[in-house]
Amino acid sequence: FGGELSSQKVARLMRDVASVARNRKGDALSGRAAAVEAAVAALFAEIPEGQSRMPLDGARAEEIRERLKEKAEPVELALEALSAELLSEAWDVEAEALARRSRSISEALAFVTKASSADFAYWAERRPQSVRLGASPIEVKGALEGALFARFPRVVLTSATLTAAP
Repeated sequence: FGGELSSQKVARLMRDVASVARNRKGDALSGRAAAVEAAVAALFAEIPEGQSRMPLDGARAEEIRERLKEKAEPVELALEALSAELLSEAWDVEAEALARRSRSISEALAFVTKASSADFAYWAERRPQSVRLGASPIEVKGALEGALFARFPRVVLTSATLTAAP
């Protein structure tokens, strides 16, 4: 349904990579992880302070979008190198899963920073404990049609918004 990259998602990946590095191939993997962390920090530093989502669409956000695109390339390259290092572990299921997660983060970043589809709203958000970049679909009909309605004879949809009466 779009794409999202968050500081928390990257932190979880780095924590899991560090665990693999301690158990297997310390120096090379640790170096790749450090490169990812540095590149991601530079990327997220471009997102202005604030408590709400900031749209990355339109002329007002063009300067920020361009800076994010510039900072995204080193992140994508670092994630690619990390993935390759992880895949060099022959027949290691855990390393393969981490490589997939690394590629998934890279693909989400590329999708969000490219911001080429008019079918998505692109946004950035900085909160005290996290930073996020994302792309949310404007219309979900097609995605739901293919993912849910075509596969199941009956589907129940509910709202996650709850209100308590005083």
